[in-house]
Amino acid sequence: MIGELDKSLFQALRAWRAERAGTLKVPPYVIFSDATLKAIAEARPRTRQALGAISGIGERRLAEYGAAVLQIVHTGAHQEQPRPRGTVQAHELGLAPARTTTASPARTLRSVDAPDHVAEEPPRTTVALTARRDPRDRAGQYP
Repeated sequence: MIGELDKSLFQALRAWRAERAGTLKVPPYVIFSDATLKAIAEARPRTRQALGAISGIGERRLAEYGAAVLQIVHTGAHQEQPRPRGTVQAHELGLAPARTTTASPARTLRSVDAPDHVAEEPPRTTVALTARRDPRDRAGQYP
């Protein structure tokens, strides 16, 4: 069970991971798993060596993310990068519920979404098929 103090650090680490995953266009678990983030929040490592000793953190992840993770552990918070000017999420204006995932929901098409020529059913035609004999069949071997 994660403590209250550790929970705020865990949330800060998750926010950093989500931002980093969005930048790299990969799922968040590719950066670190939740179990690894919980272990970091509980251990609160102060050095790269201590961070590298945590399960789920190998040499590559330590080299790539170690400095950022140690900075978050040291400050206890993650400062999100500012978005470009003029970008606002709908939930920030109260126009939609807060999104919990970065994946866009699946959308079903209705006939009003498609242009008229696409929404219409194509005309049905019949094609006559004629059986032809195989030219290799001299003795009636092939069907």
